[in-house]
Amino acid sequence: MDKIKLCFPKRASEGLEFDLCYLTEVLVTNKLAEGIHGFLGGEWGYGCDFENDVFFIHHCCQGFCEDIDDKPSCESCKRSCMFEHKRTGIKVSWYKWIGRSMEFYPSKPNKEEWDMIFKECLDSIKYINDNKSVGGENGN
Repeated sequence: MDKIKLCFPKRASEGLEFDLCYLTEVLVTNKLAEGIHGFLGGEWGYGCDFENDVFFIHHCCQGFCEDIDDKPSCESCKRSCMFEHKRTGIKVSWYKWIGRSMEFYPSKPNKEEWDMIFKECLDSIKYINDNKSVGGENGN
């Protein structure tokens, strides 16, 4: 009997990539963003569309968002990134799913820098969640 071997592309493998997937999961499960679900990138591997005062994250639209004047209409194409930490100016781009062909601007943060960025992002979401839950959905 012949054996069938399934080959899948490389998925997220570094802490930074796992953190961006986790950030997506937190945003979606807390109903702060809609998930862009897929197959090869995993359930949370495609990012989501969210922005606050601390960071911006967006799914990769692959450049299919041009308006009538052939200019990009989505935020990720306008900013040339899918993730931006506003205070440091660190930007991250990927192709289709987090971890694939990732690029960093101005450079890839080291582990200490990334840990601080990631903590700030999570803290900013907790603050949003805490404020949303104070009054409930109906403001009660």
